[in-house]
Amino acid sequence: MQIIEPLRIPAVARLWAGLSLPAVGDQLHRMALIWLSARLLGSEAGLVTAAVGVVTIGVAPFGGALADAWDMRRTMIGVDLARAAVALRRLRRELPVLHAPSHGSPRRRLDLLAAGFRAVAAHPVFVYLLARGAIVNGLWVLSLWICLSLVIEQRQLSGFGMHGLGVIGLVRGCYGVGNVIGSLRAPRPLPMIFAGNVVVGLGLLGLALARSAAPAGAVVPLLMLLAAATAIGGPLSDVPLSTLRQTEFGNHQIAAVYRLGIVADWSGIVLATAPWLLGDSSPAGVMILCGVVVLVAVIAGRVLATWWTRRGGWAASSV
Repeated sequence: MQIIEPLRIPAVARLWAGLSLPAVGDQLHRMALIWLSARLLGSEAGLVTAAVGVVTIGVAPFGGALADAWDMRRTMIGVDLARAAVALRRLRRELPVLHAPSHGSPRRRLDLLAAGFRAVAAHPVFVYLLARGAIVNGLWVLSLWICLSLVIEQRQLSGFGMHGLGVIGLVRGCYGVGNVIGSLRAPRPLPMIFAGNVVVGLGLLGLALARSAAPAGAVVPLLMLLAAATAIGGPLSDVPLSTLRQTEFGNHQIAAVYRLGIVADWSGIVLATAPWLLGDSSPAGVMILCGVVVLVAVIAGRVLATWWTRRGGWAASSV
């Protein structure tokens, strides 16, 4: 698979190996946090994710500018150590490496974010892709992290001798398998992005209907299977999006566009996970609504891409 090819480069392989263990920890932490939030807060569990999103939105536009002024290797190591220190509640002082001076003024950092807006403004389809990212990522977090956790908690689902957080672990593990399967070559990026979102939308609908579509003993296995299928849509859209970002923008624009994408994605997550959307609605019903909205967003994007191509704004080979 194309996704594995960079691992043939020793430096990339070492970097990937070094990032893999923290990534596992991130997922375990996120899974346990959402599960605990669902148990304690019920329909207001989204407040926890929204709080994380607010912090991310505040840091994303300027974090890259700060990091550019520091040694990247030391920054990566230092940030991971700082996170571990906070989690263990043993270290209360910032690591020395994080005190490196910044060479960018606040105005300069705002200029970097504005540069992302200017670059994307010349590509209407990319404006759509930013909005699509906000919608899809927000509804994805709401459905797969919050609503699904609430369904498992409220319905006391169990399978393979596990219940509660154990079931969440089984479902998330299968989701990870689907992510790997979905990392395919994308000769025509935009159709792959749309296809990936269609898979996600249909997957959310399937997960929402799983409990009523299967016998009690088969619900958890069906959720695992549907989670793996839904996960295929993630890299099907994410990898081509990275390809478009790398090929449609100049080297001096890529970082700014990437930061803008982070802000858009987390803005969507903050809005989608606000308790007002769940309210008194059933988690399964909200998941169905999320799946439908994702599919509608795909249709809108397909129409926009066709219009932009006919105007000569995008190569036909891309769409």
